Amino acid sequence: MAEPAEKQRPSLHAGRPEPAPAPSRPAQAPTQTEVVTAVPGQTLQLPFASSQVAQVTVNDVDVVLTLKSGEHLVLANAAIGALDATDPLQVQFDGAAPVTLKSVLLQAL
Repeated sequence: MAEPAEKQRPSLHAGRPEPAPAPSRPAQAPTQTEVVTAVPGQTLQLPFASSQVAQVTVNDVDVVLTLKSGEHLVLANAAIGALDATDPLQVQFDGAAPVTLKSVLLQAL
């Protein structure tokens, strides 16, 4: 038994040239996320310069540093420690003096 012939659907572009395919976007490099647990009064040593930080956000009780490379550093429980009046959490960017995390958060506003 012969198979039925396939019906051809009319082209939406009948009489016109086919549109060029959309340019493809380069694949984004996967981002890496690292989590560091902050302890009140601690000075966190950060292995990058502050100029490499693209964004600083507070997510619940965590502080998330997003680097220009797309990597994320989650400072777990750091939002609470940053606001501790008696023993504030400090960070030390590569090659810089320690600063309070609170001042980093205020600069990001």
